[in-house]
Amino acid sequence: MREFRITIDKDEFVVRVEKLRHGVYRVELNGKQAVVSIEEIAEKISAQVSPVVTGLAEKPEKLEKEPGGIYAMLPGTVVKIFVNEGDNVNAGDPILVLEAMKMENEITSPKSGVVRKLNVRKGEKVETGDLLAIIE
Repeated sequence: MREFRITIDKDEFVVRVEKLRHGVYRVELNGKQAVVSIEEIAEKISAQVSPVVTGLAEKPEKLEKEPGGIYAMLPGTVVKIFVNEGDNVNAGDPILVLEAMKMENEITSPKSGVVRKLNVRKGEKVETGDLLAIIE
């Protein structure tokens, strides 16, 4: 479980986040817990606080989404790559492994197609919202 301390207008909040499965997290705010999905977090944050904080749960708006793009959902390090540019992949095939918070997260292809672009290398650090690959 990761812990964050946030101060808003002199009020301090302790936020703890634990990943339960892909896209689903247990979030604790000053002792109160809820299980939410990434989409729910983004909706709740955007409804209650500034757009700057919303970027924690979403790909930054300043980047235009690439059709067929696969984006990092959290910061980490690329530890394995299973494909090369030009490879054919099926939906669900592994593309790469991203290590984050001492856990390996397998990133899979959301659709069948061809790897048009592989935007990372083994050992590279990525941030939330970074483009990892493009599948056409």
